[in-house]
Amino acid sequence: MFRKIFTRLRTRKTKTLTAVEELEAEFEAPSQETCQSNIEIEAPSQEADIEIQVEAPDQEGCQSNIEIEARNREMSQSNIKTQPGQYLDPERERIRAENIREFTCRFRVLIIGRANAGKTTILQRVCHTTEQPKIFNVRGSMMDLSELSPTAKRGEHNIEDEMTFDSNPRYVFHDSRGFEAGRTSELEDVKNFIQQRSAVSHMKEQLHAIWYCIPINNEARAITRAELDFFDECGTGRVPVIVLFTKADLLDARTTARLVKSGMSIEAAARQAKEESINNFYKSFGHVLYAKKYPPANHMYFRDMQNTMGDCSVLVKETAAVLSDDAILQLFLSAQQNSLSLSMEYAVKRLLFDDQGQWGKNEEEVLATIKNVFTYFPHVEHDALHCVNWSSLGDNTTFQRSAFLCIATAIIAEHSYFIWKKQPSKSCEPLKKSFHAFQSSSAFKNVQNAIKGQDKGHTDVAAAIAIIALDNRLRKFSIF
Repeated sequence: MFRKIFTRLRTRKTKTLTAVEELEAEFEAPSQETCQSNIEIEAPSQEADIEIQVEAPDQEGCQSNIEIEARNREMSQSNIKTQPGQYLDPERERIRAENIREFTCRFRVLIIGRANAGKTTILQRVCHTTEQPKIFNVRGSMMDLSELSPTAKRGEHNIEDEMTFDSNPRYVFHDSRGFEAGRTSELEDVKNFIQQRSAVSHMKEQLHAIWYCIPINNEARAITRAELDFFDECGTGRVPVIVLFTKADLLDARTTARLVKSGMSIEAAARQAKEESINNFYKSFGHVLYAKKYPPANHMYFRDMQNTMGDCSVLVKETAAVLSDDAILQLFLSAQQNSLSLSMEYAVKRLLFDDQGQWGKNEEEVLATIKNVFTYFPHVEHDALHCVNWSSLGDNTTFQRSAFLCIATAIIAEHSYFIWKKQPSKSCEPLKKSFHAFQSSSAFKNVQNAIKGQDKGHTDVAAAIAIIALDNRLRKFSIF
């Protein structure tokens, strides 16, 4: 289809966008609020009101005319929460998510922090590597690290440069060296960067998340004035900011000594020091960020990150939790690769429940539900819908039946990934094997029995349903 679209575009001089660009424009996320401090909604610009029609041959899943209406919207910080499912067209959201993954492929993160805040270490742990990143300049040329200036070698890169790791090239990172006292240029660079990335129309160039690293090993300089200014002056709209308090382990020694001095045994003080250190820090410093005009979406603490076995799964999970756009969430789940449990959790929660955790009665066909589950597992091919008898898993007539259908499909999709990973292809064989493995496993009955005890009106039912899915992964039964 795209080859034909491109042929038509070459012969019609009035068209100026490529087919890929047009599809990206059709399925782009709402543009994000720039760093201006008090703009809620801005009227669309003249350029944003242009409508473009691309002629394409009629075929299943594709309209004969693709109408593209690009709009620029300014979103306020308060609009980070996910919109309730009933306001969205599920089929349109599914198609949009598929196009974003196909044409975007990469999840873009801005990481901010002073020198020695642990930024590179965090990125290495997220990407499961100990290697140094590759750095590409704005022209797309890879930079020779041996030729970088001394400041660049210390981590002070141009914010426009892109960093990637071979272990997971689906992440693209931008590095800001943080804000030192008395210097305003760094803050202005970050403001401009966020503003520019918010204004671009193509999803692949937009910014998706911000990780702000603040080392807390020095209580005399826990949070600088310049860092506080960021949360006072830089609204990021729908781009969530997560604060990473790094080097929390360096507070433990002082806390342990203080507890021992108060009469506690050394062993008991050492056990209590971790929680005590964090609590004391938050009461003295951490809470201040949430009183600012543009508070973070959340925060977390990191310790012992110098250990090559350091775990950043909590950061991955929290980033997924604060992404407000379901298509961007699916892009993130596709990029992070190493935590399919998240794909299972969100496939079940987002399809069964609204943003308030209430069950949304689902009257769609079985195949439509299964197709929507698959959007959270990008390795599954489209023709997987016809490779097995999915209707044998049930229907959507009741809460229990709908829950079983979603959980079963998520379990099968997750298991099939590990079969597919051994020999990636477009074959449906991995899904077939996982489907039959689930049907013959004790997980089938386990899920059915666990669902019977769930009340669709209970406040914790969404979390309970996700736990049922995770507790019955086929790998736990050593099935491959």
